[in-house]
Amino acid sequence: MSEQTLARLAKAASLKWRIVNLALALAAGSMTILVAALWLSEPRLPLRTHLAFGVLVVIGICWTTYAGWRLHRKGRLFVRDRVIAGWLALAFGVLCEGGLLLIGTARLAALPLIGAAALILVRAYVERARLRTIERRLRGRP
Repeated sequence: MSEQTLARLAKAASLKWRIVNLALALAAGSMTILVAALWLSEPRLPLRTHLAFGVLVVIGICWTTYAGWRLHRKGRLFVRDRVIAGWLALAFGVLCEGGLLLIGTARLAALPLIGAAALILVRAYVERARLRTIERRLRGRP
């Protein structure tokens, strides 16, 4: 059991996950720069469009920061990164749905995103609890 656990924990620092997080950082950073450039190049926009661009830039900065933190962090995370990603996805899904409802364009359009984010978050908490139980057993605590 401890070999399997150690192998799973080592996966967090593997090259594959580093490449995935680097891709996330580059994609989120690029999206943020492009949205900010578009936003700054259009001086006369309605207030709600300014708000939408601002929210998109904040979301991009958050995902870029998350990916940078994940790349920088080494060692055991005990699925903490998945819990954080789940909370980010859930918060941004709710924010997106709130914005869509506020402007009245599409009702409940982000509901699948919110459901998927909630599922990811629940699975991350379950996995974290499982890993913590295994850690306690390996250390000889009940």
